[in-house]
Amino acid sequence: MSRKLYDRLALLTLVVSVSFIGSLICDVADVSAQTTDRESSKTNGGDSDLQSRSEIAQAISDLGSNQFQQRQTAFRALVASGKDAIDALEQGTNSADLESSSRCLEALAEICQDKEKNNSDAALAALRRLATHPTGRIANLAASKLKNLTMTDEDRAVEALIQAGARIHRGTKDEIFSVSVARDREVAKLSRLPSLRSATLTGVEITDAGLKSLVNARQLTHLQLMNCSVTNEGLHSLTEMASLDNLTVHKMRVTAAGVRHLAKISGLRSLALYELDGSEALEYLSEIRQIDKLTLNDPEIAIGFSSWINQCSHLSELDLSVKRIQDHDCQELAEIKIPLDLRISLSPDITAEGWKALGQAPLVDLSLFKTSIDDASMTFLASLGELTRLYISDAQITDRGLGHLEGLNKLRYVTLRDTDVTEKGAARLQEALPQLARVTTSKGGVGPVGAVLPPAAIGFTNNPVSGGKNAHLRAELTNEMVEKLKKETDLSTVFLLRDVSTDEHLKMLKGVQLKGIFIDSDKVTDAGIHALGERVDLESIYIKSESVGDECIKTLTQLASLSNLQLIGGRFTDDGIRSLIEGLATKGKITLLNVSGCPRVTNASLKELGSLKSLQMLTLRENPGVTSEVFEQVKKLDSLTTLTFEGSVIDKNYLDQLSALNLTRLSLFGPGITDAMIEPISKFQKLKWLSLATTSIGDDAMDAISKLPALKSLILADTAVSDEGLAKLNGLANLHYLNIESTRVTQTGIDRLQEATPDKKITVQSGR
Repeated sequence: MSRKLYDRLALLTLVVSVSFIGSLICDVADVSAQTTDRESSKTNGGDSDLQSRSEIAQAISDLGSNQFQQRQTAFRALVASGKDAIDALEQGTNSADLESSSRCLEALAEICQDKEKNNSDAALAALRRLATHPTGRIANLAASKLKNLTMTDEDRAVEALIQAGARIHRGTKDEIFSVSVARDREVAKLSRLPSLRSATLTGVEITDAGLKSLVNARQLTHLQLMNCSVTNEGLHSLTEMASLDNLTVHKMRVTAAGVRHLAKISGLRSLALYELDGSEALEYLSEIRQIDKLTLNDPEIAIGFSSWINQCSHLSELDLSVKRIQDHDCQELAEIKIPLDLRISLSPDITAEGWKALGQAPLVDLSLFKTSIDDASMTFLASLGELTRLYISDAQITDRGLGHLEGLNKLRYVTLRDTDVTEKGAARLQEALPQLARVTTSKGGVGPVGAVLPPAAIGFTNNPVSGGKNAHLRAELTNEMVEKLKKETDLSTVFLLRDVSTDEHLKMLKGVQLKGIFIDSDKVTDAGIHALGERVDLESIYIKSESVGDECIKTLTQLASLSNLQLIGGRFTDDGIRSLIEGLATKGKITLLNVSGCPRVTNASLKELGSLKSLQMLTLRENPGVTSEVFEQVKKLDSLTTLTFEGSVIDKNYLDQLSALNLTRLSLFGPGITDAMIEPISKFQKLKWLSLATTSIGDDAMDAISKLPALKSLILADTAVSDEGLAKLNGLANLHYLNIESTRVTQTGIDRLQEATPDKKITVQSGR
C-alpha cells in the first residue's frame, strides 16, 4: 500500500470516529433531557398520568407481538409497574388475541407475589373478579392462577405427586399419612408433607439420589424400599433420619456394609431384611443394638447362625422365614435364645431329629407349609410351652397327632389346612384348651367362625368362550393329576396353583392337550416358559412372575396359535417388549395384549404397537414409564374395541386421536386424571362400557359422558362426582348399570336419576 493511500484511509477513519462520538453525545443529551423533563413533569403535576397510561397500553399491545423479545420486555415492564398496571391488565384479558389475554393474567399473578410493594391485594382482587368472568376460558384460567397463589407448599407437593401417579393415603381428618412413589423426583417432594409418617419407594427408578433427598422428610417413621436401584451409599443416607423407627428392605440384597449403615439409624426399632448377602452381613446384625424386632427372610443358616442372632440380645421379637431346611438347620435354629416367630416351608427332608431339636426352640408362633411333620413328629411340639399360634398346611396329621398339643396352655390359635384332622379331633382340642380362641381345620372351624370345605385337587368349570373346560388346580401338580388332565378331551385353560408352581410343573404338562395356561408364581422363570415353546395348540397365556423377563420373548413369539397374551410384572425391558411386538406383528394373530406392572417398560418399547393390526383388546397398567403419548400408536389399531390404560396424567390431545376408533369399552385409571383431560370422550360415540374409577374427575366430567348415546355401563367409583353431576346423566337412554361407590352421590341423587328414567330400571351399586 502507498504512503499516500494509507494517509487517506487514516484520515477517513478519524472523521468517521469523530462523527460517531458526536452523535452518541447528542443521543445521551437527548435522553438526559427527556428524563429530566419527565421527572419535572411528575413533580409539578403535569400530564404524567396520561403518558403512563399510554405506555402501559402500548406494553399490553406488545404482548401480542410476533417478536419474543418484544413480548418479554413488555411483560416484565407491566409486572414492574405494579399497581399502576392492574386495571389495564384486567381489561387486557378481554383481548381477542389469546396470547395477549393469557399474558395479562400471568402478569397479574406475578404482581400478586410482589409483597414488598403492597400490590398483591389489588392484583388478587382483580383475579377474583376475573374468576367470575362470563368467558369460560378467562374464568378458568383466573381460577387456576388463584388456586396456585393460595396453595401451600404441601398443596403443591400433593398435586405434583398425584400428577406423577403416586398413591396417597389419607387419615380420618384428611391428613396424608402414607405415600407410595416410584421415582426420585417424587421422593424429593415428601419433605413438604408434614403429616406423612409412612412411605413406600418402589422400582428401579428409585436411586441413591432419591434416598439422599428423603433425608429432608424428617417426620417419616416408617419406610419400605422395594426393588430399588439403591447401593450402600444410598442406605448410608438413612443414618440422618433420626425419626425413622421401622424399615423394610425387600427385593434388594443388603451387604455387610449396608447392615453397618443401618446400625447407625439411631431411632430404628423394627427392621425387616428380605435378602441378606451372605453370612458376613448376618454377623454385623448384632451392631444394630437399638432395634426391638428383626425380620429375616430365608437367611443362610450356616454354622454360627444362632450365635450371631443371640448377640442381638436386645431383641424382644425375631421373625424368621426359611425354606428347604434339614435337620442340621433345625438344630442351629434350636440354639436361638430370642422369642421366635418361625415359618418353615418346602422342607420334606426334616426327620424326627430335626423336629426334636425344634421342640426346644423358644417358639411363640410356628407356621409349617409342605414339611414332613406327622403324628409322630407332633410329640416334639408338645414341649413348646410358649407357643401361642400354630399353622400347619399340607401334612399327614390326624386327630391323634393333634392330641399331643393338649398341654400347651398358652396356645390361642390353631389352623390346619389339607390335613386329616377331623372336626371331632378339633373339638377335643378346644375342650382340652379352654383358652383357645379358634381352631380352624380343612373341613371346618371350631370356634367363632367356620372354615371353608377343602376343594378337590382339580376343579373343573365351563369356559364360556370356547365351550370347553377350565381346570383349576387346588394343589401342587402331581403325576396323578397330570394323568387326569390327559384324559380330558376338550380342555381349554389350566390354572396352576398360585405362588408354589414351578418350572418343573410346566414341563410336566407337556403331554396335556390344552389351549390356555394361567401362571401366577414367582417360582416360574424363563426356563419354565421355554417348556411351552413346542406347543402348536396354545392360544392363551397369562404370566404373572417377577422371575420372568426378556429371555422368554423368543419362545412366546414362536407360538403359532397365540392370540391372547398377558404379561404381569416381571423383568421385561424396552428391548424385550419391542421384540415381542415385532414377533406378534409378523404372526398377525394376536387379539388381546396386556402388559402391566413392568417398571422398566417405557413409551420407547411401544413405538411399533400400531403394527398389531389384529389387536382387539389392549391393557397397559402400572407401567410408570408409559404415558398417554402411546396413544399415537394406539390410534393405528383399526380393530381395537377395548382399551384399559392407567397413567399419571392423560393429554387430552392424545386421547382425542382415539375418537376415530370403534371403541366399545374404555377404562382409564389414575389419580392424576381430571375433568379437563377427558373432554374428548364425548366423541367416542360407540362406547357401551366406561370406567373412570379411582380418577380425580368430578361433576364437570359428566358433561362429556352425557353425550354418549350408546353407553350401557358406567363405573365412577372412588371419584368426586356428586348429585349435581349425576343429574347430567338423565338423558342416557341406554344406561343400565351405574357404580358410584365411594363418591359424593347421595340417595336423593340416585332417586332423582331413577325418577328421570321411569321407562327403565338402572342398577345402581352405591355401597349403601
